[in-house]
Amino acid sequence: MKKILVPTDFSEQADYALGVAPQLAQKRFEKLAQKDFLKNIKVHEHVEFHEIFRGIVDVCKKQNIDLILMG
Repeated sequence: MKKILVPTDFSEQADYALGVAPQLAQKRFEKLAQKDFLKNIKVHEHVEFHEIFRGIVDVCKKQNIDLILMG
């Protein structure tokens, strides 16, 4: 799992999903982040406004998303 998409509508439930995403990635990321060649790794924020389903599908295809986590 390399890329996690966390769509949000800024609701309380979406905030919970956003809180879970780092927990899913944290253990794997910590091991990877210790490698010299990943010292400057960045997390990318991506904002788009679409019809929710179509927008999620489009972003997943464009960004090669491995997991969608929604609240």
